[in-house]
Amino acid sequence: MRKVRRIALFASIAGAAGAVALACGGDDDGSPFAGGGDGGDIDSGGPIGVGDGGATGPTSGVVIVHAAAFPAFRLCFEKYPELPPQPDSRVLPQSNVVGVEMGSVTRIGAITRAPGKVYVINQTRVAATPDDPTQDDCGEVLAKADIQEGKDYEVLGPLSEPIGVDETTALVVSGCGRQGWLTETGVEPSECGEGFDANAGSLKVLTFPLAATTQTAATTLPVELVNLSEALAGDVPLGEHVDVTFGDLDAAAGAPLTQKVAESPPLYDASASALLDLDFTDETVYGTHGFRVAYRPDDAGPADDAGLADAAPPFSLDQTLATVQAMSRPDANPTTYFLAPSNFALLLLGDPRIKKTLEDGGANEGFDARRALHFLAVPVREDVDGGTLGGIGRPPR
Repeated sequence: MRKVRRIALFASIAGAAGAVALACGGDDDGSPFAGGGDGGDIDSGGPIGVGDGGATGPTSGVVIVHAAAFPAFRLCFEKYPELPPQPDSRVLPQSNVVGVEMGSVTRIGAITRAPGKVYVINQTRVAATPDDPTQDDCGEVLAKADIQEGKDYEVLGPLSEPIGVDETTALVVSGCGRQGWLTETGVEPSECGEGFDANAGSLKVLTFPLAATTQTAATTLPVELVNLSEALAGDVPLGEHVDVTFGDLDAAAGAPLTQKVAESPPLYDASASALLDLDFTDETVYGTHGFRVAYRPDDAGPADDAGLADAAPPFSLDQTLATVQAMSRPDANPTTYFLAPSNFALLLLGDPRIKKTLEDGGANEGFDARRALHFLAVPVREDVDGGTLGGIGRPPR
């Protein structure tokens, strides 16, 4: 099992007191944060090419994953008051506005100092475009009298160790926000599990390393499934398990595909690595091949030689490689994205109860693909936005 560091949302009363302290300055230097100091520069990325299947080199950085019922956000860290909210340049899908959308990911540099408290800020309160030199730093943002905890941001943590140093680390914001956040995102409290308190919410932040294994080759795709869907874990019918497979999606509806990715993937942990056979020289595979997640009876026998089962399961979801790429990095294209010299963390997040069609067969007009169950594929090794967090704020004044 990987070492997972999970920190719950501060209690509402303690959080309210913290908000007052922030508004008043909090620390001796008048900043709402402790700590400080200089970070390194952000390295530029190199070209992407087809790997030879060998082991990946050293890796570092932080992959921020938005797996929560919460609006698009940017993050501030207690020990980094001098930086603007993060990300400071990566934009929302199909947008030129910086932030992390629900059900998506972005990457920042390694956090070389223990970040302390994590401030999850509604993106609309810290709106910016890439490389905007007028962005306020986090110390200024959280010292504003009109920025309030519970209304504009939530406080998670603290995180007491550096993140993403000599490894790629996932920093996942998960759970459900308070009722105001649920209303804004269109999430019903019933979707947040039994015992959910809409007045306090259940937001949490957790971190865990993403393993760097072999890299993509001309005929193989290395992946490691990470299950981040609390709704999926809580929705599996009694006597069944979650089955994730890969292959040609023209196989019988709902049946296991020819290559196994993971079975009964643990929540908030990585399953064993899978080296998938795929002929990248045929560009049609991006539209014909992909991943299938389905519920299977625990007592089901093994699939036959063709990878087929006797009957379709009660729930099944398919995503082509092209769709996975579009959800993971909309500004890329699958013919280069999946040929990065890296293995991929295959993140499974969202809610399987959110479907494109209603029970009567009609279209679900409120369907949101990023709230529904979906896959994201993240290169574990990526030079873009590598280096360390720091040195990317506005020039000193």
